[in-house]
Amino acid sequence: MVAEYDRRLLVMLLMLFLRCSINDLVVKASQVPAMFVFGDSIVDTGNNNFINSIAKANYYPHGCDSFSRFPTGRFCNGKTVVEKNVQIVVTSLVAGEMLGIPDPATTGDKLSGGVSYASAVSGILDETGRQIKLQI
Repeated sequence: MVAEYDRRLLVMLLMLFLRCSINDLVVKASQVPAMFVFGDSIVDTGNNNFINSIAKANYYPHGCDSFSRFPTGRFCNGKTVVEKNVQIVVTSLVAGEMLGIPDPATTGDKLSGGVSYASAVSGILDETGRQIKLQI
């Protein structure tokens, strides 16, 4: 009986915590004007399509079940975790707008909501690029 009570109390506390966290996130959403992302393939939004790299994901099956129904260069089958967070938090991006740069020549207002500089096979250590003999 005590174990069942403890379990119910734990579930209720967890639900209360999640509810407060979501409220806090919504309130803070208006405070985030832009997001600039650095990372590797986990958050790469297709940037490797525009650079000389052998690490690309612009072929099947990448993206076959995604929002676009064709390969976008993401190493996932849809939006990256960062893009999903951006839709919740960043107010200056239009809903559904992607974080990545669609064209390397993009300038001005299109960059004001944030940019993903992520690139697959990137890293801060010199050993990261040794396998492909390339440092970006």
